[in-house]
Amino acid sequence: MTRKEINEIKKLYTLRDCNVTRICGCYVDGEKNIKDKWAEPFLSMDEEDLFKYLEIFRACFAGGIEKNLINIPVAMEAEKRMLELRDTKLTDADILDNFFQRIIDTYEYVGNYLILVIHDVYDIPGKTSDGIEMEDASDEVYDYILACICPVKLQKPGLGYDKEKSIFTHIERDWILSKPELGILYPAFNSRSEDREAALLYARNLQQSDKEFVVRMLGSSIYLTHAEEKELFEDILQETLGAADLKEVKAINETLLEYAEHHKEDPEPWKLKKEDMEEILNKSGISAEKKKRLEKAYGGNEVAEFCIENIVNRKSFNIDTGMGSIRIKPEYADEISIMEIGGRNCLVMDISGDITVNGINVRVEAQDEE
Repeated sequence: MTRKEINEIKKLYTLRDCNVTRICGCYVDGEKNIKDKWAEPFLSMDEEDLFKYLEIFRACFAGGIEKNLINIPVAMEAEKRMLELRDTKLTDADILDNFFQRIIDTYEYVGNYLILVIHDVYDIPGKTSDGIEMEDASDEVYDYILACICPVKLQKPGLGYDKEKSIFTHIERDWILSKPELGILYPAFNSRSEDREAALLYARNLQQSDKEFVVRMLGSSIYLTHAEEKELFEDILQETLGAADLKEVKAINETLLEYAEHHKEDPEPWKLKKEDMEEILNKSGISAEKKKRLEKAYGGNEVAEFCIENIVNRKSFNIDTGMGSIRIKPEYADEISIMEIGGRNCLVMDISGDITVNGINVRVEAQDEE
């Protein structure tokens, strides 16, 4: 699914546009015991509750594509199970219980959580050639389910206002529903139509255990989390450059930012391939000797592709040393250099304007340490 397609589904979760037919829940404790289950027509709930649940559903479409939102192929057996659940519109208790139990058996989480599943029907509006929606020109209905897993956490102790006594006093701690950790939209909404062979996975912070959960639930695997992807990319770059100098790293970072900017409006996240990496090294002025190491650096990962948004940092250029870290805006990276001063290697940066240290304004001119 592209960002436009994701947003098209996300915008359905408002009180005005909501067409969710049914909601089901399964409350599970930290020992994988079911504490409670319930199911009811969604729109029969109190309006305040509806609003809170809609917030939870919208959260399943937050974040970056290929980072928090991942398009997942669905294996044939998993497809049959998911379609069976979808086609019953969550009204078959046995099928729903099997779905809940499969999640409980495969999801690893320390603590209580709530499994929420909804069924929805979206009358897809047609569009003109220039992208304008035609509300009365729909010729397809998108019939889908959305499942999410939300932690249930014990409220922090504190003082609350007692109206009868007109004082603030100790309040009873209660269990509070948090935003989802994981969500699965099935079938996927690809090319503005249902795609039974795919699902959209939401992960607030994708972990190895989440990857294993997806394999068991959907019969497919996620190659890398965004953190693993970034680490692999940095390993390949490190092996290629060897003992890199600061100038080379700054040049590559600048080139990557240019690529990210160029592709930021692409409908799908742009992925950097091996041939793109070769081009980046060329544009960054890396020596021919070092470029020869790229082949070996890729090794068995020659098919690896890197989502540009997962490997580039638009907000800061980071330098870490044994003494601490320096973070500056990427556009000022050229202002930093390494120089030998007094027989010591020093990081040097051009500064102008006001400077604050621990919130205190300091003078810009050079100062001698006593």
